[in-house]
Amino acid sequence: MQIIFLVFIFILGACLGSFACCQARRLRAREKGHKISSKRSICEHCKKQLSWYENIPILSWLALRGRCKKCQKKIGLAEPLSELGLALAFLALGFKFWPSLSSLSSPLPFISFVLLIIIFTCLTICFIYDALWGSFPSIILYITLAFSAIFLVFEFISLPVSMSFTSSALSVPSLLASIGILPGIYYLLYFFSKEKLVGSGDWLLCLSLALILHNFWLCFFVLFLSNFFAVLVGLPLALIRKEKNLKLSFGPFLILAFLIVYTLSDYFIVFL
Repeated sequence: MQIIFLVFIFILGACLGSFACCQARRLRAREKGHKISSKRSICEHCKKQLSWYENIPILSWLALRGRCKKCQKKIGLAEPLSELGLALAFLALGFKFWPSLSSLSSPLPFISFVLLIIIFTCLTICFIYDALWGSFPSIILYITLAFSAIFLVFEFISLPVSMSFTSSALSVPSLLASIGILPGIYYLLYFFSKEKLVGSGDWLLCLSLALILHNFWLCFFVLFLSNFFAVLVGLPLALIRKEKNLKLSFGPFLILAFLIVYTLSDYFIVFL
């Protein structure tokens, strides 16, 4: 049964990864004032409407060798990477939630799981948008924040009656510390630099991540890993391009670090 569930969740992740990439491009087109003439996916180069067999996540890109069937122009890596990335994130999420989902003792873990599926999909849209165009779609940021707050509420509700809101599982001091270390730091950077160092979207994104993690040390790991990834990618790019003031979108690194830390949170906590 677990294998069937994990296969299903992997396929769902790939499909929603495709959806996320498509929505990111549509949101960008609307922002630029471009009219979207078709509800179905089209080739960005020749505007050919894609057939159903050209829209199969991951497999279609591999079968077409990353090119449009009609004009033979490159499709790009955003689509397959978003599909594979979200599929792997869902797979890790499935492993994390399977013990509580399989017990069927309460519907609350299932609700939390569904909320995280929505949040992960929204984060993927933000990841793609920021990576390609250096900003966040505001509507997706607010949707992510709303669902993160709802997720936090269900985390509290799912606590045993004998446990208080100041328990180690979910405590007010830890939640406040989480908000201080992630959105707090990025808000101060945004405020005092007047958006030169970070934009307003970064601290709003961090607020969503802090509400989901609600643990100071997990937020610290996200802060550390995101900066580590940024240096790992940014330093070679700066050396290759010989740019002293290389502009690098930080949102994708925050989201990647969060996905790693959250799905492996049990191991991080054991480590601590």
